[in-house]
Amino acid sequence: MEQHEIRLVEEDNTIYEIDMDCVKRKQLAAKRAMEAEEKRKLDLENSKAKEM
Repeated sequence: MEQHEIRLVEEDNTIYEIDMDCVKRKQLAAKRAMEAEEKRKLDLENSKAKEM
């Protein structure tokens, strides 16, 4: 059976289960999206420089 890392967080009178694997996947996806955006901007700048 697959093990998931779960963190319990208490806020006011509510307890939340946070799936840390899901959090890590979301962080990795956000990092990849940011890198892709930076690459797109750099490619756009390079193509404009070549046109001049």
